[in-house]
Amino acid sequence: MAVMSLSAAERFLSLLALLAGVIAVAVVVLRVVPAGRATLSQLAPASRWLAFAIAATAMAGSLYFSEVHEFEPCKLCWYQRIAMFSSAIVLLVAALRRDRNARWYVVPLAGAGIVVSIYHYLLEWYPQLETGACSVSVPCTAVWYREFGFVTLSFSALCGFAAILALMLFVPQAGGVTDVTDAIDDAIVAAGPDQEARHGQATEPSVPTGTPSR
Repeated sequence: MAVMSLSAAERFLSLLALLAGVIAVAVVVLRVVPAGRATLSQLAPASRWLAFAIAATAMAGSLYFSEVHEFEPCKLCWYQRIAMFSSAIVLLVAALRRDRNARWYVVPLAGAGIVVSIYHYLLEWYPQLETGACSVSVPCTAVWYREFGFVTLSFSALCGFAAILALMLFVPQAGGVTDVTDAIDDAIVAAGPDQEARHGQATEPSVPTGTPSR
């Protein structure tokens, strides 16, 4: 069975990473622009499957480089792997079960992955920031490849985490709402004008009307 050459794999997976980055940006833009929310609603039924596909592709790419081409993961690589591999498993279960609460499990993983990926990417450009926490034999400052002048393994992971985070945070889950603010507003409207009036009164400070006793 023919194995894809290393250079071809780097180019292909770098393109997929950039595509994930485009998805992340597009989702955020559609969430900010009022006219784009209808598009996000149409994407809702497939959002968990799309997030899983991104996580699974990142996981497969990571294993391909380490197992086929013997890229030895550094300590920060392992942290990113833990977050991405866990996200892939959780998203698969959530997609199969149509779990609308998947964001509560995935968002912390993706958020932590983004933080580690950003730090790792900075180390690749500025090795002097390394504090000595990584192994000398497998330094976190090592750059296995840099496609298009800026796409590295950590940057690819960053794009994947960003896309997953955007899909989980800004795409309304099927049958659900986008965020806590929307949930409160929807609950008030559903309760009727009396409940809405009481909600408004509850937010206003009470003013004493009586005469204070002496």
